Amino acid sequence: MFTLRPATAADQSTIIKLVRGARLNPRHLEWPHFVLAVDEANQIVGCGQIRPHAGGIKELASLVTVKAWRGRGVGQAIIDQLKAQAGRPLWLVCASDMVPFYTRFGFVEIPAGPRTPAHFTRTRRFAHIVMWIARYDGYLAVMAWGES
Repeated sequence: MFTLRPATAADQSTIIKLVRGARLNPRHLEWPHFVLAVDEANQIVGCGQIRPHAGGIKELASLVTVKAWRGRGVGQAIIDQLKAQAGRPLWLVCASDMVPFYTRFGFVEIPAGPRTPAHFTRTRRFAHIVMWIARYDGYLAVMAWGES
């Protein structure tokens, strides 16, 4: 059993630890933007945030579920809460192997082009270089929910 709650200042260090442990983007991890999943002992078992960008762009980011809690609906509950909180459109970036996961929640991959906000175009270009250097076989996908 888990519940969702807004993060507090006391959660900041745990949020940073979870996101870095998952090897996700460690920038802009500000507790007021996070929703947490907690177990019955109030231990954090998952987190996610709405990261704001210039021009009112909102990004679903930093989604992490503690390994022992994966497959139990934690990620889905956090995504549903963040979608309700942010409204449409909601953007995200992820490794290409995660596209099927986010597709289940109504996100659609957006190809490079004029529909993509500038922030995500820059992120995609930078990631391409990093992934090439690291010899990563995939790519960084940009996805959106409710983008028309």
